[in-house]
Amino acid sequence: MKKYKFGLRIRQKDEESQVFMMVIYPPVEDVMHDDSKTNELIPQNYMRGLQISIDGKNIIDYKLSNNIAKYPFFSFSLSRPVFAGQNVQMKIMDNNGGEKTYEVVIRFDEAGKFEYWNYDRENRPNRNP
Repeated sequence: MKKYKFGLRIRQKDEESQVFMMVIYPPVEDVMHDDSKTNELIPQNYMRGLQISIDGKNIIDYKLSNNIAKYPFFSFSLSRPVFAGQNVQMKIMDNNGGEKTYEVVIRFDEAGKFEYWNYDRENRPNRNP
């Protein structure tokens, strides 16, 4: 399974809750087509599920269909805040049975914000091809 690029942000909503935002740039093949070099059929490959855990405790389990956006954006509120030093695990599953797990350690800045990108944002994928 190829590497997924993603961005993760956590913002304080109020004293007791936070907003967790995530954008994913998956290496997808959204339709079956022929490879121009080999003329072999390239099968569809798209996200089928997303699980998010904090310190090993599963908090979100998304089941996705093949109608998902090319660059999906997920946002949800956490009623129990995430603290600095906690581990967030993201497990991405595709329709071919592949799984990829990413782990991020939370570190807030002075303003109480957390932002993480697992790629160079200057060279991010073109969202409007």
